[in-house]
Amino acid sequence: MGKVLKMAESESFGWMSKMDIQYESGKGRVDTIQTLVLNKRQSIAVASVLDVSLLMKVIDRLEELENKQTIPS
Repeated sequence: MGKVLKMAESESFGWMSKMDIQYESGKGRVDTIQTLVLNKRQSIAVASVLDVSLLMKVIDRLEELENKQTIPS
C-alpha cells in the first residue's frame, strides 16, 4: 500500500479513495482492513510497477502498436 500511496502523490495518477472492508477472519471474528479504490488506468499502473513481467508486456504491446504505425499503407 505504501508504494501505491507514493504513486498517488503524482498529479498524473489522479484521484483515488480509501474505504474500509469488513471480513470474517475466523471463529466468528470480524476484522476491518483499509483498501484503496482505483480506476482501471491506475490499477494497470500499479500492477506494472509491482509486477515486472506485466510491465514488460505493457512495453512490448506499446512497441507493437508503434511499429504498426510506421508501416506504410
